[in-house]
This record gives sequence, structure tokens and C-alpha cells, in this order.
Amino acid sequence: MSRLDLKHWNAYLQFRSVCGRSILGKQYVRYPYHVTRPLYDDLEQQTVPKIILQSLSGGIYKNEKLSHEYDIQNNAKVDIRTQGSTIVHDAQEGKASSDTLIRVGSGSSIFYIPEPQIIFDGANFWNSVEVRGIENAEHAVVADSFLAYDPLVDPTVREFQFTTASCFSDVCGNVLAIDKSIIKGPSYYRVMNGYKGYVSVMFHGQDFTETFLRECCRKVEVLGAIGAYSTLPRSAGYSLKALTVDGAGLSAVLNLVRNMSVPLGNRMAHSNYEL
Repeated sequence: MSRLDLKHWNAYLQFRSVCGRSILGKQYVRYPYHVTRPLYDDLEQQTVPKIILQSLSGGIYKNEKLSHEYDIQNNAKVDIRTQGSTIVHDAQEGKASSDTLIRVGSGSSIFYIPEPQIIFDGANFWNSVEVRGIENAEHAVVADSFLAYDPLVDPTVREFQFTTASCFSDVCGNVLAIDKSIIKGPSYYRVMNGYKGYVSVMFHGQDFTETFLRECCRKVEVLGAIGAYSTLPRSAGYSLKALTVDGAGLSAVLNLVRNMSVPLGNRMAHSNYEL
């Protein structure tokens, strides 16, 4: 990728596998981001690295357009997170957007479970994530979540719009499954029946079965949330949705998904070596 191409992205990260160890091969980040060094829970095998994308700004602002590309090459595996919840500010009649393209290679695994967006009154935000080449991936887990929050506004009349669109596509970019939601302020309180947090997760991979999803939902309900799952079209995998009473519950559900999913990538990490 040329320097000119890189300027299109706020963050570009490339991961590759070397003798079963996944490493950060290339990186390019500009405002508002900083990327941590890869963090390995298993210091001896160093299998699935954890990368934390840190924002140096105070959230997402009017007319801001953020773009990200993550290139997960053959047999590479990575767990990408954010350092904390992101505030989406009043758009003041404008809009803000975040677009993420994740390219996956053969035998690769991507666990992309960022912390939730906190939607303030007046926000108008579009968040999209595409995993391209899903037929090649060993695992793919993509989450999107939000918490509507403004203590100065009656929750039944607050004005905001949050659009989330996550999709799995083949290597040519043909969409196999898409999970899209448009949440508007006036209807959110009624539709969500008093729950303040929302999370949607898409799963792909042989390890993600109905038994796995049922267990996820059972554990979600233990946390005091409501969870349900469904199959995705074209045998692309499964979708899990959950509602939580507050932000703490929302973070607990996201941690639950991470704790149940990422160890599967660790287990598979040394099945194939690539130099």
C-alpha cells in the first residue's frame, strides 16, 4: 500500500503469522489514534495478540469521518479492542461516521469487539464494519454497541440517530449477510422497553454453533440482560443481540463475548505455521 493510499485511513494495521505467532507487520495511524504494542496473555506461546486502539480526542464530533482498515493475512489472529467507551457528541444538524474494513486471509481469526458508543442528545452517527473474505476465515467475531445517555434530557423525547451496519462479505466484496439497525431518539425508549444498552454481535466459524450461542444467551441473562440469537443468511454464521439496563451491564456482556470467543483462536493458533 502506497503512502498516498494510507492517507485515506485514520488507522491501517496489517497482521501476519510467523511460525504460529501473530505479529503486527505494518501500521499507520494518524489523528485521533494511537495503537498499543501487541499484548499477549500467553507469554510463552504468544498466540493471539491483543491490540488496543486508543483515541486521543474527546470523542466523535460533528462532521467527523473516521476510516479504518485491518488486513489479517493468512493464519494470522488478532483481538482488536478500544481503550474505553467513545462519546458521540451533538452533531448540531451535521453527521459523523466511522467506517471499518477488515480483510481476512485463509485460516485467519479476527475478534473485533470495541467498547460501546455513548450517544449524546443531538448525535447523528453512522458506524459500519465489513469483514471481507469471510469464506476464508477460521473465526470472525464483530460487535457493535451503544448506550443512549444525556442526564439533562427526558429519555422519552431525546433527539439522536445511531445507525449501525455490520456485514460479512466474500473476497470479491459481495455481501453475504448484513446486520443493520437505525435507532432514533423518539422511538428508542419505547422499542427498548426501558433498557439503556444495546449490543449486536456477528459470529462466523465452525466453533460457533447453536450450542455455543445458547450458552452465550444463558450467561447474558445471568448478567441481568436479555439475549437472543438467530442464524445469518447464506450459512454466514450467527447473530446475537442483547439489551442491558446500564453501561456497566453492557461492558459485562462485551467482556463475556470476548472471554468465550478469543480462547478459541488461541486453541487454533498453532495448527498452521507460515513463514
